[in-house]
Amino acid sequence: MMHIGLIGSTSFYHLYKNEFSKHPQVTISLECSLLDALNNTSNFEKILFQCEYIFFEEMNAPYFNLITSCLKNGKHIIIDSLSITSEQIHEIYSIAIEGNLTCLILNDPSYYQLFKPFSKEINNPFYIEMEVQNNNESEKDLPTHIPQTIYQCMQHVLYLFKSDIKQINVKSCKIFSEKIDFISVMLDFSNGCCVHLKITTLNTPPKHTIHVYQQDRIYTLDLIEKTICKNDNTNTQNNQIVTHINTTSEKLQHFLEVVNHTKTYTHSLLDRSFALELSGKILKKINSFNE
Repeated sequence: MMHIGLIGSTSFYHLYKNEFSKHPQVTISLECSLLDALNNTSNFEKILFQCEYIFFEEMNAPYFNLITSCLKNGKHIIIDSLSITSEQIHEIYSIAIEGNLTCLILNDPSYYQLFKPFSKEINNPFYIEMEVQNNNESEKDLPTHIPQTIYQCMQHVLYLFKSDIKQINVKSCKIFSEKIDFISVMLDFSNGCCVHLKITTLNTPPKHTIHVYQQDRIYTLDLIEKTICKNDNTNTQNNQIVTHINTTSEKLQHFLEVVNHTKTYTHSLLDRSFALELSGKILKKINSFNE
């Protein structure tokens, strides 16, 4: 029997309580709020004492010490949402590895609904084209949504394949406004694949597509329309509308697969860290290019 403590909001508790109840090998022993855990209340102390796994609703800077404390107490950690620096991720990773502990960061809903079925079709791509059109306004020179967009796109790349980066080329400019409204990023990977990311904030309809080019076929994932299109050398197109799935159930299944196959799991930490580091390098090049 696996004993789990849930730390988060009431809605988070009830959401996962219903899903966990479908799996007899899992029991939710206790739950408390993030604030209770941060203040080290008796409810949180009971979770530390009774539970082998601790499931956090979110993880941001104020709760960083809380996560590291749980790991140092020998607890396996699951986090539904993560927002910390690359340096903090590496610190958590080091503690988890040293203690032979699992620290699983669950992916965002788009992974389970779109990228998981999409990635099954990808086989040794040689070119990936990502295009994002977003009309959010900002008074700043670099619109505030762009760093988050770049970070999400780097996560999307890692959903599809993993390889070392050989070269990063960035171009950005101001076409119709006094702030940056066009960004082009070229990534050359050691496996031979090239990724071209284009982000615009021009007065155009919203768009978020990924085209994957590989031998004999081209795949297109539309994250707004939630469709997957396959175009092969028969000159026919096969459009698949991705049906709605229970992402909470998919996340739970992901967690159970991890804990049933290995005691130590930290891959998702490294993926998140790599995406943060990569987006940071891109942003630095954008800022230096426009100075």
